[in-house]
Amino acid sequence: MNPYVQAQRLVESLRECEEYKDLLQLQREIEKSEELREILENYQEIQEEIHVLQSMNQAISDEMEEEMKRLTNLLESIPILQAYMEAERKMCIIIQDIQDMIMVPINEIFDGLDRKYNQM
Repeated sequence: MNPYVQAQRLVESLRECEEYKDLLQLQREIEKSEELREILENYQEIQEEIHVLQSMNQAISDEMEEEMKRLTNLLESIPILQAYMEAERKMCIIIQDIQDMIMVPINEIFDGLDRKYNQM
């Protein structure tokens, strides 16, 4: 069994799933509106900044927290953006589940190496 062929089938399967189609359709609708696109981009930018700060164990400023709350409230008040975020969440769950499955054989290898070196 060729893993590259299987990976290509997975790509095709993802493109055919309803979650992907829903997310793509919502993205296309949002891109038609400069205002909606800007709100979403601002939200994603501050979300990424917060993620980076958290990963580096750095404090998040009060201003940044307030801006995130403001953008979250704004985003949740606009139905298409709210639907987009839900569709994105569903797609992320699928991707995480697939990633977890892919990691099973890799973890088996490294777990075996850990046991081998711990016995020495």
